[in-house]
Amino acid sequence: MTRKLYTILCIFLITFSLPCIAFAEYNRIISLSPSLTEILYALDVQDKIVGVTKYCKFPPQAQDKTIVGGMLDPNFEVIYSLEPDLILYHKGTTGQQDRLKQLGIDVLETESRSVKGILESIQLIGDKIQRQKQSKELLGKIEEKIKAVKAQGKGKEKPRVLLTYFRPIATGDIREVYIAGNHTYFNDLIELAGGVNAFQGSKSITSPVVSAEGILEMDPDVIIEIKGTIKATQHTKEEMLRDWESLSFLKAYQNHRIYILTEEYIGIPGPRLVLTLMDMAECIHPEIKWE
Repeated sequence: MTRKLYTILCIFLITFSLPCIAFAEYNRIISLSPSLTEILYALDVQDKIVGVTKYCKFPPQAQDKTIVGGMLDPNFEVIYSLEPDLILYHKGTTGQQDRLKQLGIDVLETESRSVKGILESIQLIGDKIQRQKQSKELLGKIEEKIKAVKAQGKGKEKPRVLLTYFRPIATGDIREVYIAGNHTYFNDLIELAGGVNAFQGSKSITSPVVSAEGILEMDPDVIIEIKGTIKATQHTKEEMLRDWESLSFLKAYQNHRIYILTEEYIGIPGPRLVLTLMDMAECIHPEIKWE
């Protein structure tokens, strides 16, 4: 073989092998987060999913997949036995990223702590698994809904909103309340829905714990409690609202602006974020006829 022919052959092989390297086909995917599982189903690759966490319950068919443990405590033996070619996880959720990489399996780290991060993750996953068309369509629908909500709330006064994640329930008082900080997914939703976070604190604290005194000092116009697991707690909304009687001086209490959201999708930062956004928008601006 002449040197010239050899050079041409090398160029040919390199040129036509690059796409195969850049766009690998994944057929055995494991998701280590409910929101990532929802993204995969939304991108119509459910037949390629071989493992999910015990918290991945939507769509219901996801529970038919092999359970590989939790987000913080995945079972590596089960993961390895499934022979996956791709593992998806959220940044900062497993705490064991190095071990995942040591398995010699391709991994993809995604972001879920902001609306922007979720949208970027959808595109990132779509690119990774060759579902660019589906991810583009999904993103288009989400962004269209966000744009519509922002447009309807434009020019309206922005009430100060306190959003709570967790607290002791049915105790007759309010204490040890975990709330949404200023750099969180829920903070983004508050702003998109036409409100402003009543908490204005440290950038490094995503879920501060506040006392009754701290809440009185903030005196929010609206309080939204996220209780997606209310059925598991055996407590009613009435019991939860009764606790706020101990802070009857609050504007939110006096104006009957304390809301409890119990849908299971509320705490899942994935494709269904538009449903959470609408629920919050209706709480923050009930005077608007939401479409």
